[in-house]
Amino acid sequence: MDQLIASDEPLKRLFNIVTSVQGIGKITATAMIVCTNEFKDINEPSKFACYSGVAPFEHSSGSSIRGRSRVSHQANKPMKTLLHLAAMVVICYNQDMDAFYQ
Repeated sequence: MDQLIASDEPLKRLFNIVTSVQGIGKITATAMIVCTNEFKDINEPSKFACYSGVAPFEHSSGSSIRGRSRVSHQANKPMKTLLHLAAMVVICYNQDMDAFYQ
């Protein structure tokens, strides 16, 4: 994968942009790029959040809200796991994000 990314200039540029986010490493960035078809299929943050299962939805009917908010069971669970681990890394090594988390 490293050779493929290094040989393709647009892919390399996209990979560098994704890995510039704290906590996102080579594996998470590669998975994000592959799952979104280089961000051509999913190009909005809200759609990616729904796809990866990190955007909760509330169960409501009219004015009543039943139960707590939940994420979709059709989500990409491996991607959700990678994003969770990336968030945990940022919390451990970035004091500002740790304070925000607390």
